Amino acid sequence: MGRWQELLFQSVGTTADAETAMTAWTPTKTAKLIAIVIDAAYVAATSLIESGYVKLSCPTFGGIDLIANFNGVGLGTAPRPHNPMNITVCNLQVTAGTPVKGAYYHNVTPVTPELLVYGIFEG
Repeated sequence: MGRWQELLFQSVGTTADAETAMTAWTPTKTAKLIAIVIDAAYVAATSLIESGYVKLSCPTFGGIDLIANFNGVGLGTAPRPHNPMNITVCNLQVTAGTPVKGAYYHNVTPVTPELLVYGIFEG
């Protein structure tokens, strides 16, 4: 049994107050999703990221959605503090060939954000 990390979703949308779908990710292996890591990254010195959530859904999750919060550090002017990684621990089955749908929500209208969502898997 091993553990590995994969990039699930990457988003640069600027919608606020509405869930925005991301392109579905389809696993190539059957495994357990044991955590997700969200990096709310800055693309420019004028980037603004406050807070929001990422939602993952999949038929293999047993009828529940995984909702993971993220926080930014406000306006990304230089010098800026390192944005903390947002880690959510879980224990959800993923099956090879069954797509995992993703969506994100920003509480405040962001400016040039980038969300990177990684999965930590065991199997």
